[in-house]
Amino acid sequence: MAQKIKLDTIVNFTTQFSSMVNAHIPLVKILINLEKDILDTRFAKILREVREEVEQGHEFAQSLEKYPEAFDTIYVNMVNAGMQSGKLKETLAQLSTYLNKESQAKNKIKSALSYPKFMGLAMFFIMGLMLVKVIPMFEKMFANSKHDLPQLTQIVVNLSDFVREYIFFMFIFAIGLYIFIKIYKTTKSGIEFFDNLKIKIFFFGALNKKSSISKFIRTFGVLTLADVNILKAIKLSKSSASNKIIENQINYAAQLIEKGYPITEAFKETKMFPDIIIQMISSGEESGQLGELLINSADYYDDQIDNELKTIIELINPVMTVVMGIFISALMMAIFLPIFQMGDTF
Repeated sequence: MAQKIKLDTIVNFTTQFSSMVNAHIPLVKILINLEKDILDTRFAKILREVREEVEQGHEFAQSLEKYPEAFDTIYVNMVNAGMQSGKLKETLAQLSTYLNKESQAKNKIKSALSYPKFMGLAMFFIMGLMLVKVIPMFEKMFANSKHDLPQLTQIVVNLSDFVREYIFFMFIFAIGLYIFIKIYKTTKSGIEFFDNLKIKIFFFGALNKKSSISKFIRTFGVLTLADVNILKAIKLSKSSASNKIIENQINYAAQLIEKGYPITEAFKETKMFPDIIIQMISSGEESGQLGELLINSADYYDDQIDNELKTIIELINPVMTVVMGIFISALMMAIFLPIFQMGDTF
């Protein structure tokens, strides 16, 4: 499978594409212009091949479908729906906004977690360096002492001995565990296990669940505004949740709708969606403005996610700093307690 094109590249392309369509520039001319401006050579090649197919008389959406590494099923179906309904300008504007929101959400999470990741790696590196290099140097000095080592020092010395003796096996075990998890995460049971863990894990579970639901209802709303059939829109949107547990419940709702359930009742039956989302779906179903209300709900959820993420990061950063300080302080105490003890004998 080809490596996926970066989301930011697709966002930039869609934004420029939408602007050029609004300016009534012919499709082939748009593709030629964008092909020259794209810095990603792989994506430029894809655009060239799409343009050649369009010139040969192929449907634009069908040509995009051949490149899933750049254009997913949601993108293709939205473009197709826009062309079929004669609302390509409106559809591309919605698609551009949708992709921008998705890109911003990913960048926010990546940016917010960068400091905790750095602190975690720094703590791991400092602790490892002290246990493998620093503690053994002092251990030789402690061996000449006539006093028993303080309990804290003895624990740290024992830990240092253990790490140095078994560091190779620990390294092999870590690699083996990493490979096992990577493989297990590709299996059906593994995907369901980790996706279930994501929405139930302490502290982050509720946030992950909200994020998945927000992505689904935004995608569902955008497809609905693009005049995609409701049932098809639900089935296409479910993968955007990026969580198999939630996807299964969305699929269950789709099955109920196929049996004749109203959309609101079908989603209520899943017991996965909060009351505010159910109310929005109900209002949209009654007013005929389902797409707009779903997108408004997604915006509301995204604001909540931003606020909760900021709160979590504001808590994590000082906690990690304190934890790092405690561990380093404990190691320093373990080193200096015997030195003070030896000094008391003079």
